[in-house]
Amino acid sequence: MVAKPKPVKTKKPKRRKVKTPRQLAEIRLDALVKEIVLLRDGGCVCPPPIKGHTQIRTPGHLISRGKESVKWDLMNVHEQCNGCNARHEHYPEIFTNWFIGQFGQDQYMKLVERSYKVNKLTLDDLEEIEYQLTEIQKMVEFYKITGEVKKPY
Repeated sequence: MVAKPKPVKTKKPKRRKVKTPRQLAEIRLDALVKEIVLLRDGGCVCPPPIKGHTQIRTPGHLISRGKESVKWDLMNVHEQCNGCNARHEHYPEIFTNWFIGQFGQDQYMKLVERSYKVNKLTLDDLEEIEYQLTEIQKMVEFYKITGEVKKPY
């Protein structure tokens, strides 16, 4: 008796869902904020951990990204190395203490107050934020080129 070959399963390519305009706007905003923060801060802003900073640079949020009212607020986002960003998930007081030492208790309380607003930003709001961040990005690049020290918060 001659053995039959096993049937070959063909894999269908996965159909990717098309991203909504809102999702695309949020992706653009995340990229803009990351670029601004990495240009502005120029290194991990936190005190170095025992083993030192890692090489991967990331934007770290003082208040969770889940709070949409401050998700793209430049006072809420600062450059951190990958190790510090992970450490602050479990020990947020390190980053909070750094922020208060740098900007003061008053600014921290204002940021927390802004984070309490519960609102769903519209697509127009996101586009307005994108426009504002683009202008800030141009300023940061200008200050980097000219060598002036000025942080746009």
